[in-house]
Amino acid sequence: MSNLNFINLKIKPISSESFGVRSFCFKISTPDLCILLDPGCSLGPRTKLKNPHPLEFKRLYQMTDVILNESKNIVYIFISHFHHDHFKPNLEDNQYIYSNKSIFESIFSNKIIFCKDPWNKINYNQKQRGLKFISDIQNKLNKNSQLHLIVENFKFLKNQNAEFENEIGKNLYKLKLNNIKQIISINNTNLIFPDEFLHGFFKKNDKLIYVQPLIINYKDENFYFFSDVQGIGSFQDFEKVLKIKNLIDLTIKNLNYESPKSTIALSGPGRYGLNESILHLKYLIHEFNEIYIDHHLVRDILFPKYLIQLKIRGNELGKQIKLCNHKLNYLIDLYFKNIQFNNKFEFESNDLFNIKNILDEKYFEELKSNNLNENQIILECLREFYYNLIN
Repeated sequence: MSNLNFINLKIKPISSESFGVRSFCFKISTPDLCILLDPGCSLGPRTKLKNPHPLEFKRLYQMTDVILNESKNIVYIFISHFHHDHFKPNLEDNQYIYSNKSIFESIFSNKIIFCKDPWNKINYNQKQRGLKFISDIQNKLNKNSQLHLIVENFKFLKNQNAEFENEIGKNLYKLKLNNIKQIISINNTNLIFPDEFLHGFFKKNDKLIYVQPLIINYKDENFYFFSDVQGIGSFQDFEKVLKIKNLIDLTIKNLNYESPKSTIALSGPGRYGLNESILHLKYLIHEFNEIYIDHHLVRDILFPKYLIQLKIRGNELGKQIKLCNHKLNYLIDLYFKNIQFNNKFEFESNDLFNIKNILDEKYFEELKSNNLNENQIILECLREFYYNLIN
């Protein structure tokens, strides 16, 4: 759960690369609603091995069960784009996606679903997946779910009357923002849908891929969900997110709320475009109180090195930089402490206790018996935790 001092807006990471699968799923709760963001997970393609490792299959099944359990009491769902690690499609796949009709119906039945526009700013493969998803929702679920596409016009969810139900949503709507497509007001919660952002630096079929972000606002508390932007390497997108945040913050302040508090969750950069993304992320640390960074970043074996660069900057500014998986994040923090103390860091008793809870105690004692220093033990713990997928 989030450490930021939110009173009403609750953040719960559900699934991501730091849990051992390809995914970036969150559950966000306010007093008005509970929404599941990008409820999907999958395994990546293989270049040398024909099939994923059995431990990867096991983790895929486990995280799918977690997503299914979280979806049971959810009314609202959001899908940022149509890659299969971000939603469970209505198709039989037991190898890379672990999806079928039953899983599809369990997640999406009796839901209000917001999803990316499947006709604009989209490549061919995603368009076909998106159109099939829409057809499956409308035809396979017997119309017991509502589908709301994030298209280029200003709309809001109608309740008893066609008005915004809170001043923040009303004021943002009046501004007719250039960088925002839709604002949906549900009591005191606003779902703010900006223009699409680039899917990192990734191209397919000679066409850029875009993702639909979402900003959830409750009074002076804000959660920014920017899936698959890969560190916001595009300078145009980097400028855009700052403009949007400044305008939302100004609107909140003008309505005499407390100083806005904001968390952003975004996919970290892959090896490509790394320098630009790290530079932009270091600046974003100034703007946000807390940053969840995960997904593509954790696919890189050197991800602790890049994450620690950001933690150093966050530590200077008193900001939280974290992975979605709190256990793996704890081990990274220990490694960070060790670097801060020039490899002379010594475990405190509570550190030893927590590591034993994360790892198998016998394995931990074996590490100690090999006369490894603290830094080596932490690195071995990271390797054992992440690559062997220990719960």
